[in-house]
Amino acid sequence: MMRIIFELDFEDVNPRLRRLLSYLEEMTRTSTTIPAEQGNSSVLLCDYIRCAIQKENVAVSTRKNKETTLRWISRWYQDLQLCQVTVGFIPDFIRHMKEQHFQDGTISKHLHQLRHYLYQAVKEGLVAPALHDPNLYAYKVEKYHHSFLSPEEFTLLEEYDAKMFPAHWETARQAFLFSCYTGLRFSDIKQLTPSHIKKKGDIHWLALKTQKTGIEIHLPLELLFQGKSLSIYNKVKGKPNAKCFKLGTNTATNKILQRIQNHLGLSTHISFHTARHTFATNLLYMDVRLEVIQKLLGHHNIKTTQIYAEMTDAALVKALQNNWLKP
Repeated sequence: MMRIIFELDFEDVNPRLRRLLSYLEEMTRTSTTIPAEQGNSSVLLCDYIRCAIQKENVAVSTRKNKETTLRWISRWYQDLQLCQVTVGFIPDFIRHMKEQHFQDGTISKHLHQLRHYLYQAVKEGLVAPALHDPNLYAYKVEKYHHSFLSPEEFTLLEEYDAKMFPAHWETARQAFLFSCYTGLRFSDIKQLTPSHIKKKGDIHWLALKTQKTGIEIHLPLELLFQGKSLSIYNKVKGKPNAKCFKLGTNTATNKILQRIQNHLGLSTHISFHTARHTFATNLLYMDVRLEVIQKLLGHHNIKTTQIYAEMTDAALVKALQNNWLKP
């Protein structure tokens, strides 16, 4: 028999969550699960997902993504009861997202989040088993072109002098370049402190557990791009546990980078993740093996690395000359 212990002060819980907790308490007195066809009319879809998110132990960035999905569901289905969710709900949800001009990748991401909670509801007997069909949540995403800086654009950004502009522009530029030299994601750059960088012998090693995947990565800074990341680190480092880069949100930082892009006249559209693509592509151009790039990026699957490390035209020509066009 499932047991639930309620230790919350009901006066501090919003009314909808209070109804959900009351329902769960009643459920434990009657049965371990209640089939969807029996009703459960007091449980709202939004309340169910909200309660599930609160119980999950996930990274802050992952939680924010889940909460974003919940906000959109709440906007369109605020009063939808869990027992009213049918297979027709999925295409209707997609329709709403298309009307808001969501990108394909965004639609796919929200469907992925929704699927997780509806699968859970199926397992608990709260919705129809038909909702446990992966084909319902499959959404064809057009192949995304991963942008990266050309060598010329990279040099322009390195030599860019932001002294005449606000200080937060220079912070964003330095953080972006640090990512170009190390391949770190925005979420990992934000958490970076001097405690993550230790000198062993003649090499400074950057070691941290990535926010997105929880993989431990170890980067030899002197051996990557002539140790250029170290010169940036020495400028921004503070106390051992102080954040190296004082950045705002990912969105705010991307807006600053786009202003810098426009100022320099770069043709490549820049977001912070462009730095990670640039890191991988430059290593590929330098003939670094894909398995090594996979290790540096902290990828579980080398197929993911293959997507990131798109070959530049110059790298393609070089590969052909070395392997196929020799006399």
